[in-house]
Amino acid sequence: MKQKKIMKHLFVIILLIVGTLPITVYSQGESAVPFLLIAPNSRASGMGESGTGIADDASAIFWNPAGLAFQSGQEISITHANWLPQFMMSDLFY
Repeated sequence: MKQKKIMKHLFVIILLIVGTLPITVYSQGESAVPFLLIAPNSRASGMGESGTGIADDASAIFWNPAGLAFQSGQEISITHANWLPQFMMSDLFY
């Protein structure tokens, strides 16, 4: 009986110790295809890549396709980015 009580207390103590240990999880922060991190236009990129809220221009097809309904006319947008020496990206939106 006494041994069971000791085992229960020991189990609770171990459980409390393990439960209070800091568990740290780190993300890798890398993309398998890094060119997907490039914003397709400078307007949204300059605003912290918040293109979803302002998607009323030609690049709305990337940020928020529903924003295409709010275009008042025809637009064209051409963007070229030298992101890294091995990654160059050009976009053409109409």
